[in-house]
Amino acid sequence: RLKYIVSALVTLVLLSAAFFVMILSLNLQGYISEEHDADLWGDGLVHPFHFPAVAIYAIKGGLFDPVSYSSYIPIMLHAAGVLLMNTGYSRVAERLTKWENHEASVSHQNSLILKRFFFEAFDAYLILFYLAFYEQNVLKVRSELISLFHMDTFRRLFLEGLVPFLYQKHFNGEKTNTAVAKKTDEVVKDPSLDQDIKKDEYEQFDDYIESVIQFGYVTLFASAYPLAAFVAIAASSIEYRLDMFKLTKTCMRPESVLRNDIGIWKHLLKTIVWLSAFTNCLIFSFSSMQMYQYLPDYFTLDKNGEHDLKPGNGWIIILIIFAIERLLIIFGILFDFAIPSTPPDVTMKEKRREFIFFHQNQKARSVLWNPDQKKKGMPQDNPLRE
Repeated sequence: RLKYIVSALVTLVLLSAAFFVMILSLNLQGYISEEHDADLWGDGLVHPFHFPAVAIYAIKGGLFDPVSYSSYIPIMLHAAGVLLMNTGYSRVAERLTKWENHEASVSHQNSLILKRFFFEAFDAYLILFYLAFYEQNVLKVRSELISLFHMDTFRRLFLEGLVPFLYQKHFNGEKTNTAVAKKTDEVVKDPSLDQDIKKDEYEQFDDYIESVIQFGYVTLFASAYPLAAFVAIAASSIEYRLDMFKLTKTCMRPESVLRNDIGIWKHLLKTIVWLSAFTNCLIFSFSSMQMYQYLPDYFTLDKNGEHDLKPGNGWIIILIIFAIERLLIIFGILFDFAIPSTPPDVTMKEKRREFIFFHQNQKARSVLWNPDQKKKGMPQDNPLRE
Protein backbone atom coordinates (compact mmCIF):
# COMPACT_ATOMS: atom_id res chain seq x y z
CA ARG A 1 0.00 0.00 0.00
CA LEU A 2 2.88 2.35 0.71
CA LYS A 3 4.05 2.01 -2.89
CA TYR A 4 0.56 2.88 -4.15
CA ILE A 5 0.50 5.99 -1.96
CA VAL A 6 3.90 7.08 -3.27
CA SER A 7 2.72 6.55 -6.86
CA ALA A 8 -0.39 8.62 -6.16
CA LEU A 9 1.68 11.44 -4.64
CA VAL A 10 4.07 11.51 -7.61
CA THR A 11 1.09 11.64 -9.97
CA LEU A 12 -0.52 14.48 -7.99
CA VAL A 13 2.69 16.53 -8.19
CA LEU A 14 2.82 16.07 -11.96
CA LEU A 15 -0.90 16.88 -12.24
CA SER A 16 -0.31 20.14 -10.38
CA ALA A 17 2.36 20.99 -12.97
CA ALA A 18 -0.15 20.21 -15.73
CA PHE A 19 -2.68 22.49 -14.00
CA PHE A 20 -0.13 25.32 -13.98
CA VAL A 21 0.49 24.82 -17.72
CA MET A 22 -3.27 24.97 -18.30
CA ILE A 23 -3.53 28.28 -16.41
CA LEU A 24 -0.72 29.76 -18.49
CA SER A 25 -2.49 28.59 -21.64
CA LEU A 26 -5.72 30.29 -20.54
CA ASN A 27 -3.81 33.54 -19.99
CA LEU A 28 -2.10 33.29 -23.38
CA GLN A 29 -5.44 32.69 -25.10
CA GLY A 30 -7.04 35.69 -23.42
CA TYR A 31 -9.71 33.74 -21.54
CA ILE A 32 -8.70 35.18 -18.16
CA SER A 33 -9.45 38.82 -18.77
CA GLU A 34 -11.46 41.51 -17.01
CA GLU A 35 -13.40 42.12 -20.21
CA HIS A 36 -14.79 38.58 -20.14
CA ASP A 37 -14.89 37.83 -16.40
CA ALA A 38 -15.80 41.07 -14.65
CA ASP A 39 -17.92 39.27 -12.04
CA LEU A 40 -15.08 36.84 -11.15
CA TRP A 41 -12.47 39.46 -10.39
CA GLY A 42 -14.02 40.69 -7.15
CA ASP A 43 -13.89 44.14 -5.64
CA GLY A 44 -10.10 44.31 -5.72
CA LEU A 45 -9.95 43.41 -9.43
CA VAL A 46 -7.77 40.39 -8.66
CA HIS A 47 -8.38 37.10 -10.43
CA PRO A 48 -6.89 34.05 -8.63
CA PHE A 49 -5.47 32.65 -11.89
CA HIS A 50 -4.43 35.85 -13.62
CA PHE A 51 -0.76 36.22 -14.59
CA PRO A 52 -0.26 39.76 -16.00
CA ALA A 53 3.19 38.97 -17.40
CA VAL A 54 1.63 36.27 -19.62
CA ALA A 55 -1.85 37.73 -20.23
CA ILE A 56 -0.38 40.93 -21.70
CA TYR A 57 0.41 39.02 -24.91
CA ALA A 58 -3.30 38.24 -25.47
CA ILE A 59 -4.65 41.80 -25.38
CA LYS A 60 -5.72 43.66 -28.50
CA GLY A 61 -2.62 44.65 -30.44
CA GLY A 62 -0.49 42.12 -28.55
CA LEU A 63 1.56 39.26 -29.89
CA PHE A 64 -1.44 36.88 -29.76
CA ASP A 65 -4.19 39.33 -30.64
CA PRO A 66 -7.56 37.50 -30.27
CA VAL A 67 -8.82 38.89 -33.61
CA SER A 68 -5.75 37.83 -35.62
CA TYR A 69 -4.50 34.49 -36.91
CA SER A 70 -1.70 34.59 -34.32
CA SER A 71 -4.33 33.71 -31.69
CA TYR A 72 -4.08 30.07 -32.88
CA ILE A 73 -0.45 29.89 -31.77
CA PRO A 74 -1.29 29.48 -28.03
CA ILE A 75 -3.69 26.67 -28.96
CA MET A 76 -0.96 24.85 -30.86
CA LEU A 77 1.47 25.48 -28.00
CA HIS A 78 -1.06 24.05 -25.57
CA ALA A 79 -1.55 20.93 -27.73
CA ALA A 80 2.22 20.47 -28.03
CA GLY A 81 2.66 20.94 -24.29
CA VAL A 82 -0.01 18.35 -23.54
CA LEU A 83 1.64 15.89 -25.93
CA LEU A 84 5.03 16.39 -24.28
CA MET A 85 3.61 16.01 -20.77
CA ASN A 86 1.74 12.84 -21.73
CA THR A 87 4.88 11.37 -23.30
CA GLY A 88 6.95 12.21 -20.24
CA TYR A 89 4.40 10.83 -17.80
CA SER A 90 4.10 7.58 -19.77
CA ARG A 91 7.72 6.82 -18.85
CA VAL A 92 7.13 7.79 -15.23
CA ALA A 93 4.02 5.60 -15.08
CA GLU A 94 5.95 2.64 -16.50
CA ARG A 95 8.59 2.93 -13.79
CA LEU A 96 6.05 3.45 -11.00
CA THR A 97 4.02 0.43 -12.08
CA LYS A 98 7.11 -1.79 -12.25
CA TRP A 99 8.16 -0.51 -8.81
CA GLU A 100 4.74 -1.46 -7.39
CA ASN A 101 5.59 -5.09 -8.32
CA HIS A 102 2.14 -6.47 -9.11
CA GLU A 103 1.59 -10.21 -8.77
CA ALA A 104 -0.26 -10.67 -12.07
CA SER A 105 0.28 -9.17 -15.49
CA VAL A 106 -3.41 -8.16 -15.68
CA SER A 107 -3.21 -6.08 -12.49
CA HIS A 108 0.05 -4.56 -13.74
CA GLN A 109 -1.59 -3.59 -17.04
CA ASN A 110 -4.71 -2.21 -15.33
CA SER A 111 -2.65 -0.10 -12.95
CA LEU A 112 -0.64 1.33 -15.85
CA ILE A 113 -3.80 2.06 -17.86
CA LEU A 114 -5.46 3.85 -14.92
CA LYS A 115 -2.42 6.03 -14.27
CA ARG A 116 -2.00 7.10 -17.87
CA PHE A 117 -5.73 7.53 -18.49
CA PHE A 118 -6.30 9.81 -15.51
CA PHE A 119 -3.26 11.92 -16.37
CA GLU A 120 -4.13 12.30 -20.06
CA ALA A 121 -7.82 12.84 -19.32
CA PHE A 122 -6.82 15.53 -16.80
CA ASP A 123 -4.73 17.27 -19.46
CA ALA A 124 -7.47 17.00 -22.07
CA TYR A 125 -10.54 17.98 -20.03
CA LEU A 126 -9.25 20.24 -17.26
CA ILE A 127 -9.32 23.45 -19.27
CA LEU A 128 -12.88 22.66 -20.42
CA PHE A 129 -14.08 21.90 -16.89
CA TYR A 130 -12.55 25.17 -15.71
CA LEU A 131 -14.36 27.21 -18.36
CA ALA A 132 -17.63 25.33 -17.92
CA PHE A 133 -17.96 25.21 -14.14
CA TYR A 134 -15.70 27.94 -12.76
CA GLU A 135 -16.25 30.70 -15.27
CA GLN A 136 -19.61 29.20 -16.38
CA ASN A 137 -19.26 30.47 -19.91
CA VAL A 138 -20.54 28.09 -22.56
CA LEU A 139 -19.21 30.29 -25.38
CA LYS A 140 -15.67 29.86 -24.12
CA VAL A 141 -16.24 26.15 -23.63
CA ARG A 142 -17.48 25.81 -27.21
CA SER A 143 -14.58 27.84 -28.61
CA GLU A 144 -11.93 25.92 -26.68
CA LEU A 145 -13.60 22.56 -27.36
CA ILE A 146 -13.71 23.21 -31.10
CA SER A 147 -10.04 24.20 -31.09
CA LEU A 148 -8.79 21.29 -28.95
CA PHE A 149 -11.05 18.65 -30.49
CA HIS A 150 -10.25 19.56 -34.09
CA MET A 151 -6.55 20.00 -33.33
CA ASP A 152 -6.41 16.58 -31.67
CA THR A 153 -8.35 14.99 -34.56
CA PHE A 154 -6.03 16.39 -37.25
CA ARG A 155 -2.98 15.44 -35.17
CA ARG A 156 -4.11 11.81 -34.98
CA LEU A 157 -4.90 11.65 -38.68
CA PHE A 158 -1.50 13.17 -39.50
CA LEU A 159 0.50 10.87 -37.22
CA GLU A 160 -1.40 7.74 -38.28
CA GLY A 161 -1.79 8.65 -41.94
CA LEU A 162 1.02 10.71 -43.42
CA VAL A 163 3.84 9.57 -41.13
CA PRO A 164 3.24 5.81 -41.69
CA PHE A 165 2.88 6.47 -45.43
CA LEU A 166 6.27 8.20 -45.57
CA TYR A 167 7.80 5.46 -43.45
CA GLN A 168 6.39 2.78 -45.74
CA LYS A 169 7.70 4.62 -48.79
CA HIS A 170 11.17 4.70 -47.26
CA PHE A 171 10.77 1.04 -46.25
CA ASN A 172 9.92 0.01 -49.81
CA GLY A 173 12.95 1.96 -51.06
CA GLU A 174 15.21 -0.07 -48.81
CA LYS A 175 13.71 -3.31 -50.11
CA THR A 176 14.32 -2.19 -53.70
CA ASN A 177 17.95 -1.39 -52.92
CA THR A 178 18.31 -4.82 -51.32
CA ALA A 179 16.99 -6.56 -54.45
CA VAL A 180 19.41 -4.61 -56.65
CA ALA A 181 22.30 -5.52 -54.40
CA LYS A 182 21.43 -9.21 -54.65
CA LYS A 183 21.50 -9.10 -58.45
CA THR A 184 24.93 -7.46 -58.46
CA ASP A 185 26.30 -9.88 -55.82
CA GLU A 186 26.95 -7.05 -53.38
CA VAL A 187 27.00 -7.53 -49.61
CA VAL A 188 23.60 -6.72 -48.14
CA LYS A 189 23.70 -5.18 -44.69
CA ASP A 190 19.93 -5.47 -44.09
CA PRO A 191 18.53 -8.69 -45.57
CA SER A 192 14.84 -8.74 -46.41
CA LEU A 193 14.17 -11.33 -43.69
CA ASP A 194 15.19 -8.82 -41.05
CA GLN A 195 12.88 -6.06 -42.24
CA ASP A 196 9.91 -7.16 -40.16
CA ILE A 197 12.02 -7.26 -37.01
CA LYS A 198 13.00 -3.63 -37.55
CA LYS A 199 9.40 -2.43 -37.59
CA ASP A 200 8.04 -0.45 -34.65
CA GLU A 201 6.32 -2.35 -31.88
CA TYR A 202 2.55 -1.85 -31.88
CA GLU A 203 1.44 0.29 -28.94
CA GLN A 204 -2.11 -0.76 -28.14
CA PHE A 205 -2.60 1.86 -25.44
CA ASP A 206 -2.26 4.78 -27.87
CA ASP A 207 -5.17 3.63 -30.04
CA TYR A 208 -7.37 2.95 -27.01
CA ILE A 209 -6.65 6.23 -25.23
CA GLU A 210 -7.25 8.29 -28.38
CA SER A 211 -10.67 6.72 -28.86
CA VAL A 212 -11.62 7.10 -25.18
CA ILE A 213 -10.49 10.76 -25.00
CA GLN A 214 -12.41 11.48 -28.21
CA PHE A 215 -15.47 9.80 -26.70
CA GLY A 216 -15.13 12.06 -23.66
CA TYR A 217 -14.99 15.19 -25.82
CA VAL A 218 -18.22 14.10 -27.54
CA THR A 219 -20.22 13.05 -24.46
CA LEU A 220 -19.00 15.15 -21.51
CA PHE A 221 -19.60 18.44 -23.35
CA ALA A 222 -22.30 17.40 -25.83
CA SER A 223 -24.57 20.33 -24.97
CA ALA A 224 -21.74 22.79 -25.69
CA TYR A 225 -20.76 21.36 -29.09
CA PRO A 226 -23.30 18.83 -30.50
CA LEU A 227 -21.52 18.76 -33.88
CA ALA A 228 -18.56 16.96 -32.26
CA ALA A 229 -20.34 13.61 -32.63
CA PHE A 230 -20.55 13.93 -36.42
CA VAL A 231 -16.92 15.06 -36.65
CA ALA A 232 -15.88 12.07 -34.52
CA ILE A 233 -17.78 9.64 -36.78
CA ALA A 234 -16.14 11.08 -39.90
CA ALA A 235 -12.67 11.02 -38.31
CA SER A 236 -13.10 7.49 -36.97
CA SER A 237 -14.18 6.18 -40.37
CA ILE A 238 -10.85 7.40 -41.75
CA GLU A 239 -8.76 6.50 -38.74
CA TYR A 240 -9.73 2.85 -38.60
CA ARG A 241 -8.46 2.44 -42.17
CA LEU A 242 -5.22 4.13 -41.16
CA ASP A 243 -4.95 1.78 -38.19
CA MET A 244 -5.32 -1.19 -40.54
CA PHE A 245 -2.49 0.18 -42.67
CA LYS A 246 -0.35 0.70 -39.57
CA LEU A 247 -0.96 -2.82 -38.28
CA THR A 248 -0.24 -4.53 -41.60
CA LYS A 249 2.58 -2.38 -42.99
CA THR A 250 4.48 -0.34 -40.42
CA CYS A 251 4.21 -2.22 -37.11
CA MET A 252 5.23 -5.62 -35.87
CA ARG A 253 2.47 -8.16 -35.58
CA PRO A 254 0.83 -7.64 -32.16
CA GLU A 255 0.57 -10.46 -29.67
CA SER A 256 -2.72 -12.34 -29.95
CA VAL A 257 -4.49 -12.74 -26.59
CA LEU A 258 -7.99 -14.21 -26.26
CA ARG A 259 -10.24 -12.08 -24.05
CA ASN A 260 -13.96 -11.75 -23.42
CA ASP A 261 -14.00 -7.95 -23.74
CA ILE A 262 -11.75 -4.89 -23.81
CA GLY A 263 -11.04 -5.14 -20.08
CA ILE A 264 -10.75 -2.05 -17.93
CA TRP A 265 -11.38 0.24 -20.90
CA LYS A 266 -15.02 -0.86 -20.81
CA HIS A 267 -15.38 0.42 -17.23
CA LEU A 268 -13.69 3.71 -18.12
CA LEU A 269 -16.13 4.25 -21.00
CA LYS A 270 -19.08 3.53 -18.74
CA THR A 271 -17.75 6.00 -16.17
CA ILE A 272 -17.55 8.70 -18.83
CA VAL A 273 -21.13 7.95 -19.92
CA TRP A 274 -22.57 8.24 -16.41
CA LEU A 275 -20.50 11.35 -15.66
CA SER A 276 -21.67 13.00 -18.88
CA ALA A 277 -25.27 12.99 -17.61
CA PHE A 278 -24.18 15.21 -14.70
CA THR A 279 -21.84 17.53 -16.64
CA ASN A 280 -24.36 18.23 -19.39
CA CYS A 281 -27.09 19.00 -16.85
CA LEU A 282 -24.80 21.56 -15.19
CA ILE A 283 -23.84 23.12 -18.53
CA PHE A 284 -27.53 23.25 -19.49
CA SER A 285 -28.47 24.96 -16.21
CA PHE A 286 -25.63 27.32 -15.25
CA SER A 287 -23.05 27.67 -18.02
CA SER A 288 -25.54 28.53 -20.77
CA MET A 289 -28.83 30.38 -21.14
CA GLN A 290 -30.78 27.26 -22.06
CA MET A 291 -32.58 26.76 -18.74
CA TYR A 292 -33.22 30.50 -18.47
CA GLN A 293 -35.09 30.33 -21.78
CA TYR A 294 -37.35 27.56 -20.44
CA LEU A 295 -37.76 28.87 -16.86
CA PRO A 296 -37.18 32.64 -16.93
CA ASP A 297 -39.20 33.24 -13.75
CA TYR A 298 -36.56 31.53 -11.63
CA PHE A 299 -33.62 33.65 -12.84
CA THR A 300 -32.52 37.28 -12.95
CA LEU A 301 -30.41 39.09 -15.52
CA ASP A 302 -27.68 41.58 -14.63
CA LYS A 303 -26.45 44.51 -16.72
CA ASN A 304 -23.93 42.27 -18.51
CA GLY A 305 -26.66 39.86 -19.63
CA GLU A 306 -25.55 37.14 -17.22
CA HIS A 307 -28.29 35.13 -15.52
CA ASP A 308 -28.37 34.19 -11.86
CA LEU A 309 -30.77 32.39 -9.56
CA LYS A 310 -33.46 34.41 -7.80
CA PRO A 311 -33.19 34.31 -4.00
CA GLY A 312 -35.25 31.42 -2.64
CA ASN A 313 -35.51 29.58 -5.98
CA GLY A 314 -32.16 27.83 -5.90
CA TRP A 315 -33.51 24.61 -4.36
CA ILE A 316 -36.09 24.31 -7.14
CA ILE A 317 -33.45 24.54 -9.88
CA ILE A 318 -31.19 22.07 -8.06
CA LEU A 319 -34.12 19.68 -7.75
CA ILE A 320 -34.85 19.98 -11.48
CA ILE A 321 -31.19 19.36 -12.34
CA PHE A 322 -30.98 16.20 -10.26
CA ALA A 323 -34.35 15.00 -11.57
CA ILE A 324 -33.14 15.35 -15.18
CA GLU A 325 -29.85 13.64 -14.30
CA ARG A 326 -31.64 10.72 -12.61
CA LEU A 327 -33.94 10.32 -15.62
CA LEU A 328 -30.95 10.18 -17.95
CA ILE A 329 -29.28 7.56 -15.76
CA ILE A 330 -32.49 5.50 -15.62
CA PHE A 331 -32.80 5.63 -19.41
CA GLY A 332 -29.17 4.55 -19.67
CA ILE A 333 -29.73 1.58 -17.35
CA LEU A 334 -32.84 0.56 -19.30
CA PHE A 335 -30.94 0.71 -22.59
CA ASP A 336 -28.12 -1.30 -21.02
CA PHE A 337 -30.56 -4.07 -20.10
CA ALA A 338 -32.56 -3.86 -23.34
CA ILE A 339 -29.55 -4.17 -25.68
CA PRO A 340 -27.84 -7.56 -25.25
CA SER A 341 -24.07 -7.65 -24.96
CA THR A 342 -23.99 -10.39 -27.63
CA PRO A 343 -26.19 -10.04 -30.76
CA PRO A 344 -28.94 -12.70 -31.04
CA ASP A 345 -27.63 -14.08 -34.35
CA VAL A 346 -24.16 -14.56 -32.83
CA THR A 347 -25.69 -16.31 -29.82
CA MET A 348 -27.66 -18.64 -32.12
CA LYS A 349 -24.54 -19.51 -34.14
CA GLU A 350 -22.60 -20.22 -30.95
CA LYS A 351 -25.32 -22.57 -29.70
CA ARG A 352 -25.45 -24.33 -33.07
CA ARG A 353 -21.67 -24.77 -33.07
CA GLU A 354 -21.77 -26.21 -29.53
CA PHE A 355 -24.63 -28.55 -30.53
CA ILE A 356 -22.75 -29.88 -33.57
CA PHE A 357 -19.53 -30.29 -31.60
CA PHE A 358 -21.34 -32.16 -28.82
CA HIS A 359 -22.99 -34.66 -31.21
CA GLN A 360 -19.79 -35.20 -33.19
CA ASN A 361 -17.99 -35.87 -29.93
CA GLN A 362 -20.67 -38.35 -28.84
CA LYS A 363 -20.50 -40.16 -32.19
CA ALA A 364 -16.71 -40.38 -31.97
CA ARG A 365 -16.91 -41.84 -28.46
CA SER A 366 -19.48 -44.44 -29.53
CA VAL A 367 -17.28 -45.56 -32.45
CA LEU A 368 -14.14 -45.79 -30.31
CA TRP A 369 -15.75 -47.70 -27.43
CA ASN A 370 -17.96 -50.09 -29.48
CA PRO A 371 -15.84 -52.60 -31.46
CA ASP A 372 -18.92 -54.20 -33.01
CA GLN A 373 -19.92 -50.90 -34.52
CA LYS A 374 -16.43 -50.60 -36.01
CA LYS A 375 -16.94 -53.86 -37.90
CA LYS A 376 -20.43 -52.97 -38.98
CA GLY A 377 -19.71 -49.25 -39.08
CA MET A 378 -20.13 -46.78 -41.79
CA PRO A 379 -16.74 -45.20 -42.40
CA GLN A 380 -18.23 -42.28 -44.26
CA ASP A 381 -20.05 -41.26 -41.05
CA ASN A 382 -17.00 -41.46 -38.84
CA PRO A 383 -16.37 -37.93 -37.52
CA LEU A 384 -12.70 -38.70 -37.09
CA ARG A 385 -12.35 -38.76 -40.86
CA GLU A 386 -13.87 -35.29 -41.26
